[in-house]
Amino acid sequence: MKGIIIGGGIGGLTTAIALKQRGISVTVYEAAPELRAVGAGIIMATNAMQVLHRLGIANKIKEKGYKLNGGQIADEQWRTLQHIDGQYAIDKYGVGSYAIHRASLQQILFDELSEGTVKLNHKVASLLQSENKVRVKFENGSEVEADFVIGADGIKSVVRQSLFGTTNYRYSGQTCWRATIKMPVPKKLESVAYELWGNKAGLRLGMVPVNPNEVYYYATVCAPAAGKDDPCTLKENLNRLFSEFGEIATQFFSTTELTKIIRTDIYDFAPIKKWSKGRVALIGDAAHATTPNLGQGGCQAIEDAYVIAKALFEDKEPEKSFENFQTMRYAKAKYVVDTSWQFGKLTNLSPRMLIKLRNTAIRLMPSSAGRKSADKLFRLNY
Repeated sequence: MKGIIIGGGIGGLTTAIALKQRGISVTVYEAAPELRAVGAGIIMATNAMQVLHRLGIANKIKEKGYKLNGGQIADEQWRTLQHIDGQYAIDKYGVGSYAIHRASLQQILFDELSEGTVKLNHKVASLLQSENKVRVKFENGSEVEADFVIGADGIKSVVRQSLFGTTNYRYSGQTCWRATIKMPVPKKLESVAYELWGNKAGLRLGMVPVNPNEVYYYATVCAPAAGKDDPCTLKENLNRLFSEFGEIATQFFSTTELTKIIRTDIYDFAPIKKWSKGRVALIGDAAHATTPNLGQGGCQAIEDAYVIAKALFEDKEPEKSFENFQTMRYAKAKYVVDTSWQFGKLTNLSPRMLIKLRNTAIRLMPSSAGRKSADKLFRLNY
C-alpha cells in the first residue's frame, strides 16, 4: 500500500513517521519551497508526549525542549486565578508537558524520515479518485497516484475544499501577536507557563520558556479581523495595549526584532461531520481546526497521526480505515474545538464588572475540576 500526505507541518510529518514504522510507504508533498516553522513556540502536552513516546521520539523532544512543571492563569497583577498541576499528569500518565520551539520540533520530525520522503514546492491543483486509486495534480505540472491521500494541509486545507467545498470559518474576535525572545528565563517562569488576563476584552499575555535562554510569548486582544500593523508604531502600540501587565510586557515587545513579531487573527471552524471521502482523509486542522486556548492544536494532530496510521495498518482498506480513524478520534477532537471556543469567549468578556466576576469564579473552581479536564485531554483511548 502506497500513500500520499499533503502538508509538511507537524501533523503531516508525524503521520509519515507513524506510517513508516508500520511498514506503509508514503510521500509528503508540501506547497512551500522550503520547510519553515510558522509561529514560535509550542507545548507538547502529556497526551502528545505519550504518542511521541510510542513513536520513539519523546526523548528527543525532552532534549531540545523545556520541561514544564505546571501552569498559572493569573490576573494583571500576577494573582493566581487557576493553578495547573503538572505533577498530576506525570504521576498518572508517566510524562509531563514540554515546551519547544516549532523549528526544533519540525527538524526532529523531519530527521526521522528517509531522504526524499518530503517533496517541496508541490501545491495541490486537483484530486481525482477512481475505484482503487487517487491521482493528485500539482500546480508545478507534476502528477502522482497512490492508494490513499491524507490531507494535513491546515485550516485552509485545499484537500478539504476538494472533498466538501467551501468551509465557513469562525473568527474568535481576537488577534494575536507572538514571538520568541532570547533572554534568560525569568525566575517566575522557571518550569512554569504563565497566562495573564487583563481588564479589557480578550487581553492576555502568555509566556512559555522553550529553553533556558529563550521565552515564547503571545499577546491577544479583541480587535476587528484583518487589521494591519504599522512597523513604525507597532512596538509603541503593543506597549500601550499591554501596559497593565507591567515591565515584563514592555521588555518583551521592546527587545523583539520587528520582523520576528507575527500577527495572526484567530479562527477555527465549527466541527464538520465527516473527515474522509473514499480514499481521501483529513487530519489535524484540516479536519478539526481549533483556537489555541487549550494549547492542543499540534497535540491533536499528533494523536491523529498515530491513530490513522494504526487504522491503515490494521484494516488495509483505506475507506474502512478512515471511518475507524474518525470513530476513534471524533469525540475528543470535537471536545477540544468546542471547549477551546468557549474558553475564548470567556476571555472576551467585558465590562470590568463581568471580568471581576469571571475571575472570582475561576479562582473558586476546585482543583478536582482541573484534574477532570486534564484527564479528558491527556487520556488516550487507543
